Amino acid sequence: MSDPIPPAVASARSARTWWKVGIGAASVILLGVIVWAIVTVAALAPDVMRRAGILEPGELSTGEAGDPVAAEPDECPEDCFNGLIGDDLVLSDETLDALGFTERYAGIGDYASSTPSSEHRITAKIWVEDESTPDNCFFTAMYAPSVYPLNNPPTGNFEPMQLLGTSTDKSETYSIDQSIRIFATSELASEHMSDLADAVDGCSQMQFGTGSSVTTAEVVAMPALSLPASVSASGWTEEYGFGRHYVADIQRSNLVVRTLVWTDARVTEDDFRTTVEDLAVRLSELDY
Repeated sequence: MSDPIPPAVASARSARTWWKVGIGAASVILLGVIVWAIVTVAALAPDVMRRAGILEPGELSTGEAGDPVAAEPDECPEDCFNGLIGDDLVLSDETLDALGFTERYAGIGDYASSTPSSEHRITAKIWVEDESTPDNCFFTAMYAPSVYPLNNPPTGNFEPMQLLGTSTDKSETYSIDQSIRIFATSELASEHMSDLADAVDGCSQMQFGTGSSVTTAEVVAMPALSLPASVSASGWTEEYGFGRHYVADIQRSNLVVRTLVWTDARVTEDDFRTTVEDLAVRLSELDY
């Protein structure tokens, strides 16, 4: 059985609990690290948050989502990526530091690759345990590129997923994560992008928890990015009031790269969009 990809403190969903999964009989790996400050921050009144130095997010930009299919897509099996290209897509230390993520938590090779089947099984368990709703927003809980419905798991799908890197701010409260998925063909990768765009359109609000511990997020589609002709993008923002979770998938041929940022607004929407657009240029320049 492949190991699950272990995000650190990247998202509000990883703040819900300690995510641990047994691997074999003797090993247990961390699928996610609790964000200690999130529970406290969520309960603070806005004026207390301001006095604590926690920034309030500005208004999200408006605009139509981009086409999930590239303007001039590359075709695989003619032009295909393999699992050896991850190093070329890792965000530089300069970029990460400029965004405020100065602490390196994990990188390529620190964890074994995973698969869609494994990731779905683990994440579905957490989704149910957290009493998350509605189920059509289940895709938001996936750390790596995957959009399968909660009750329709990708049985037998062994396409490789790999963690590229996780970095946090100095307090280890907010973070940025990257992962990739190598699809068997470009057609399957394009289907993922279209399915993701449809899923985002169908999810406007979600919540998890019960009673006084319920947390609600507005889900907003990411407006179109400026991209090379061979690259497409689809993504969304989760607006929690006390913070944001930005997520974007970019695709070229049979490769999809996911970038996630959890922030209290120190990373602006423009910061995130620029980071993803720059990454898309790098992806468009990679050799097969």
